[in-house]
Amino acid sequence: MKKIFYFVVAATMVLASCSKEDVYTSQNETYTITATIGNTSRTTYTDQTADAEKGLKVEWEANEKISVIEVNDNKFTGNVYEFTSTNVAGATATFTAPAGFTKNDSYQYVAVYPALQKFEEGTYFGGTANNVATLQVKTGNNQYITSSMLTSGTNKAYQSKENDCSHLKNYDAMVSTVTFNGNVADINFTKLNAVIKWDLTLPEEAVTAGMKPYMFTIEGTSNTGMFYDTSISLSAIAEGKIYWSGGNRSKTLSMNLGNSTGSTSINIPSDGNLSVYMPVFGTNPNSYMQFFSKDVTYSITVNCKGAGAYDDGAEYTASISCTENKLIEQGKVYVIKATLEKIAE
Repeated sequence: MKKIFYFVVAATMVLASCSKEDVYTSQNETYTITATIGNTSRTTYTDQTADAEKGLKVEWEANEKISVIEVNDNKFTGNVYEFTSTNVAGATATFTAPAGFTKNDSYQYVAVYPALQKFEEGTYFGGTANNVATLQVKTGNNQYITSSMLTSGTNKAYQSKENDCSHLKNYDAMVSTVTFNGNVADINFTKLNAVIKWDLTLPEEAVTAGMKPYMFTIEGTSNTGMFYDTSISLSAIAEGKIYWSGGNRSKTLSMNLGNSTGSTSINIPSDGNLSVYMPVFGTNPNSYMQFFSKDVTYSITVNCKGAGAYDDGAEYTASISCTENKLIEQGKVYVIKATLEKIAE
């Protein structure tokens, strides 16, 4: 999973057009997919702020992997094929099928990112090496692509460095149907998740004391609009309804800073300004699943370790609220600024 994430001040990237690649297919029956990040109606991870010049730029790299799952009558057959990028041009790349792949005209195909790894018989995960379930697909009666643990559980999402967004590549869930025209297919991936960029200002005391953040948490006075796991059915994907459609809610969402378990930490920059990039489930206006509620007050907290092994840590907090319900739309970035204060001991 090597898509490159940058936070850029220049104008956000314009998606490349998805013209079909010329592919020689006469003897080896090579199947290729030309895949573009995002879709034609939305640029990739565009900030929803007053300053429209900021954004997250996303590009493919060489040897990138996507998975193509085989579907029969809206049911996962258990066959997963790993396609590898061979021709990369920014937001568009050509992916080549593994040896032995032959499309079955009686089946349907769905491409997903991150690429899936077999976890146990009939169960596949896509995400980080420690099985954070950014995506999961199973055979049997559960004919859904599901996602969980972005903001809850032991192995929830984590940011390993201060003011760094490279971890987002592990949680950038994307889906597209695949229709082969002969041996080639052009697809535009739809992003399922969103990003909240928390621009936090910590007090000077936290900087001079050498505090080291290890966890970021947002907690609402109720769980309205806050989801920690969700799903999308294969039948919905076939109908072009590519968005999370339901799941379980929690009033608390969190992510680790340092590593996946919270046992390590990151530094506070010398100016006290810390940016935390939080992947969350995105919503489509038709589903109205993930949103900030005008009826809920949210507390945000940064938990810190002390500078030394025997130094006391500290917690810093702030409260935010909305004047109206605010959707967290898939494929978009939201920037929220807050000034934190130390919680009295």
